[in-house]
Amino acid sequence: MRTTTPRMHRGPLTVDVHLRRAEELERFGEYLLARPREREREVAARHAMGIKSIWKNYKVLIVMGPSLVLIHWGWYNIKSNPMFQPKIEDTVPDPGLVTYVLQQDSKSKGK
Repeated sequence: MRTTTPRMHRGPLTVDVHLRRAEELERFGEYLLARPREREREVAARHAMGIKSIWKNYKVLIVMGPSLVLIHWGWYNIKSNPMFQPKIEDTVPDPGLVTYVLQQDSKSKGK
């Protein structure tokens, strides 16, 4: 198997192409040298936990956490408020409970 190498023509067009290629390689070399510093800056920027990034990443947790706490605290306070407690005379006993109590009373009287 025979491999061929591309022929280089010596003309004004090929010299221009070679110069552009050399400039591209030079810029790429500069990019490679600058890349670790840029990468370090990118990583530092990503891991910087400023207030703006915390709000952006955790806004649902920040809003819903205190909301749930306040809702439960309010519900607890409403339930424990004496104004909302039913008076014992006003409550109607459950029919099953009344039947059970009457049966227990009749058993205890029958002994």
